[in-house]
Amino acid sequence: MWRIRAYFNSVLSKWWYSAPLLPPVAGALSLPTRAVNEIIQRLAGLNVVEVPALVVGVSGLVVGGGGKTPFTIWLAGELADVGVKTVVVHGGYGRRVSVLARVVDTEDYEGAFRVFGDEAVLIYRRLNSTGPERVPVWVGPKWMAAAMACGVDRPDVVIVDDAGQHRRLKKNMEIMVFNLESPWGNGSLVPFGPLREPLSAVGRARFAVCTGIDSFRFPETVCVLKRFLHDGVSVVLARKRPAQFVMGDTFYPASFLEDRKVVAFAGTARPEGFFRLLKLCGAVLKGVVSFPDHYPYSGRDIAVLAKRAEQSGADLLVCTEKDYCRVPVSWQNKVGYVTIDLDFGEWNSDVRKNLIDAIVSRVKK
Repeated sequence: MWRIRAYFNSVLSKWWYSAPLLPPVAGALSLPTRAVNEIIQRLAGLNVVEVPALVVGVSGLVVGGGGKTPFTIWLAGELADVGVKTVVVHGGYGRRVSVLARVVDTEDYEGAFRVFGDEAVLIYRRLNSTGPERVPVWVGPKWMAAAMACGVDRPDVVIVDDAGQHRRLKKNMEIMVFNLESPWGNGSLVPFGPLREPLSAVGRARFAVCTGIDSFRFPETVCVLKRFLHDGVSVVLARKRPAQFVMGDTFYPASFLEDRKVVAFAGTARPEGFFRLLKLCGAVLKGVVSFPDHYPYSGRDIAVLAKRAEQSGADLLVCTEKDYCRVPVSWQNKVGYVTIDLDFGEWNSDVRKNLIDAIVSRVKK
């Protein structure tokens, strides 16, 4: 069944991220989605929830693969480092239960994924792996999770991951994240393209981040975004960099993968980006397998992948950190994963001044 879903996702992705449709065609196809979005936004605006904290939304106009989760991890970590009490709120996508919950530390990653969702587990693990909990993570309806987090944890800042289309929670600041490889796909709205909202919605942003491995498309992306952004809003580039390779309880530098023969698998919105990162590490890809986003792996799935790795002469079976949260516990010592960090490079000072310092100054008011 997953092969059918993966094939469908592949076909849909090629359509969504192909050459842009002609403007009249794209406009006509987008009319139903625009109408539905307008109704939803008007209804959400009738009952807006405010919470006693600075609410920062990390949003993306494109369905999946923009880099919102890595950026959320980075932002929450930076704020915690400068003493700002921070909470992350997440929708808990892919989980099997729908209750409001606070993510807890557990060695049962497979069980945690089913209760909290893979991305929420990933965020919690990355932010709280080196000692006592410093950034709580809540999952559930976002307005409800934010309200509960403020009542229990009393944070200065609530970061809402994937917040753009959730209008019931009042946000004080919105940060929009784009995948530089294909920032808006074919330029059409769902279901005819990957955009959740028209590109003009970028005007809500107070900061814009482009994530990617390469930077050659950055200048043209900035030119387009500046048409919609308010004056003075920064657009920065965050390069994705492989940080570590993890196997069991052992951490290696990403360079460990150089010249290693690898079979890689990924169940993400844009798996090809992960495969490119492995090549950047110098890994020799003996096979790649794409699964649907948030796919819940079974022991049989991993056994088939392990057999493929053995038959191809691969040294390692490797996945993304998010995928690892969904690998059955019995197989986790036989599967490695790569952690990814964001590097702002020459834009680091802009990020510090116009984002981190701006948030800290608003908290202190």
